[in-house]
Amino acid sequence: MDDGNYESVHRMAPDSESVQKIYRMVEFCRHHRATYVPDPYYEGAEGFEIVLDLLEDACEGLYEDLMQEEGTKTSH
Repeated sequence: MDDGNYESVHRMAPDSESVQKIYRMVEFCRHHRATYVPDPYYEGAEGFEIVLDLLEDACEGLYEDLMQEEGTKTSH
């Protein structure tokens, strides 16, 4: 999400513990280095490919993190 959305979610968080649960999708990327997901409309077809690559990478990383967290919960 863009900076405006990210900051809006932060403002809606009821406490600092909730703020710690807010992440940018690119924080889950394992293979791409990016600080944000760019707006694909500015880059044409190539922009959509870049965004798709970033989000596929980030979704895989998020899934891995969730599975690791679930494994930690069930192994105790």
